[in-house]
Amino acid sequence: MSEINRILIGGSAGSIENLQYLLHDLEFTNLPPVVCAIHYSGTLPLLSTLNIKGSDFNVKYVERPLTLERRTIYVPHNNYHIILEENGDQVRLFEGESFSYSKPSIDLLFLSCLGQEAKTTLAILLSGANTDGQQGFLELSRAGAMCAVVNPDISQFSTMPSAGLKAVPSAYIVNKKDTINSLIERINDTQIKCTN
Repeated sequence: MSEINRILIGGSAGSIENLQYLLHDLEFTNLPPVVCAIHYSGTLPLLSTLNIKGSDFNVKYVERPLTLERRTIYVPHNNYHIILEENGDQVRLFEGESFSYSKPSIDLLFLSCLGQEAKTTLAILLSGANTDGQQGFLELSRAGAMCAVVNPDISQFSTMPSAGLKAVPSAYIVNKKDTINSLIERINDTQIKCTN
């Protein structure tokens, strides 16, 4: 059974609703750090738009390099890319040009985590109207990461999760009743069955 040391979440149009239920009722006291690259053009900070009850976690808006901590969600300020370094244990921002027509780019976040740390990483693709994240999703899977996509059939915009599923057909499917807690439990159950 693979330990999950970090969770990378990418999304675009329609992904706020996905985040609502994924982050609901987070009960794991040892929740891995969560790093988000969400295409978001609102004027309010991303997670302040969410109404998440029953969850116990910290939100950090990344401005300078930070060492990842459990029970913490990291999001970039608008118009910055967010990537990992130091073997997936640190997060930082950089300006740069748009990548995959996006900023922050999900692909860049995913592609920054392809070393040995990939084997202890869970990547999740949410709703979105473009294919940003598909390339990085595939490379993460090849590097040994666990991958999950929101069910395209229930996504407000299915282009992004469909692209992720096309790249990684074995990805876990996230449905509306799934939270990060239940998804990790499902991944653990599947891995236990595969080893028996």
